[in-house]
Amino acid sequence: SAEDVLSLVRRVPCSSGFNLNLLPMKGSAANCDQSGLCVGVEVSPDGIAITPLGNGYHHFNMYMHLAVSQFPDPSSQYRQAAFLKHSIAQSEAQLLNILGDTSDEHGFPIFRSGQSPDTCMTLATAVFNSQTREFSLFEQNPASSLPVAVFNL
Repeated sequence: SAEDVLSLVRRVPCSSGFNLNLLPMKGSAANCDQSGLCVGVEVSPDGIAITPLGNGYHHFNMYMHLAVSQFPDPSSQYRQAAFLKHSIAQSEAQLLNILGDTSDEHGFPIFRSGQSPDTCMTLATAVFNSQTREFSLFEQNPASSLPVAVFNL
């Protein structure tokens, strides 16, 4: 359960940071308001920050809610700026277009190809649809490809 994950994150020390998004898979995303379990969890060696997930919640590998020392990463900064240029997705198709965005003029797109100056690439994109209870996995740009697998949850 989400409560178990939060308990584990609170008590187990970590050596590096990460972000989790926790959503209930029973019912729909509308249950977030009643359950309070739709949260983003930033984890660092120095603590955690729990933030309610709202429309347009995003995270690009830099702390947004924890006051911890961090290296300013141009890739994360440009990808976040590219995300913020979009309207909040109202459909899965719009979300796939955002996740597949390659338009950043600085060379750090949301969907990463490994081309200079960005030396990293997106290996896979996963979409969890809480309304249809499906998990779709993309190996190519999700804006212009079909998922390689779709799982019922």
